[in-house]
Amino acid sequence: MSVLARAWRVDALDVRDVRCWPRASVAFPPGVSVLTGHNGAGKTSLVEAVVLAAVGASPRTAQLGDVVAHGAPAFHVHAGLTRPDGATSARDIGYQPRVGRRLAEDGVPAARLLSWRLPGSVLVFVPEELRAVKGPPAARRRGLDRVLEAISPGFTQALSDYAAALAQRNALLRRALYDTARPHLEALVAAARATPRFDPATTERTVRLGLADSAEGWLLPALHRVLAERARALRLVALPVNFRTVGEAMHR
Repeated sequence: MSVLARAWRVDALDVRDVRCWPRASVAFPPGVSVLTGHNGAGKTSLVEAVVLAAVGASPRTAQLGDVVAHGAPAFHVHAGLTRPDGATSARDIGYQPRVGRRLAEDGVPAARLLSWRLPGSVLVFVPEELRAVKGPPAARRRGLDRVLEAISPGFTQALSDYAAALAQRNALLRRALYDTARPHLEALVAAARATPRFDPATTERTVRLGLADSAEGWLLPALHRVLAERARALRLVALPVNFRTVGEAMHR
């Protein structure tokens, strides 16, 4: 049996508020279909809609909210497909931000994405897929996961269980780390809060002030008068400096 004989076939596609498409209906004839158009016409968005109807995820973004057309509350995709055995199937997916996905097959709502997804795999290459080559390792692992989902029964469920177990493990590690560090963090906070505030009226401190000869005559008398009134415990030391010695004076 050829690969095409074992493949699902998309017969019709209806989209609403998918990226640049407020409404669109496409009927696909048997065989290979080619979508043509200018850059930005929405060709890739129609391919994205096919993938959404097949697996419930976008090949272009991990955030389904990005697929919703600007200004629209939600998107909806309806696809009519022919199964490998010749039977037909109608699939629907919708998404509304802060509400989530809505899935249905042949008019029957589906509660779980894993049970709704078509068996096998949809192979898509869009410009965003270059991240599998240029991007981080996670993008390459995602591509490998797709292949394994297509050839290994049960892998999708195993992958979901693994992700849940990994998330639980990481949460426990974060909690353990926090419990270990908490006494030290509390001690630091207590020390910071216990540090006395600087009060010029009562704090004994020596302040070194670098002044050029010309500034001592007019600035120092005024400073001494202010300190005598407001900061009697402060001791002012004037250091004679000029542009050649200012660096050295700053390190004294």
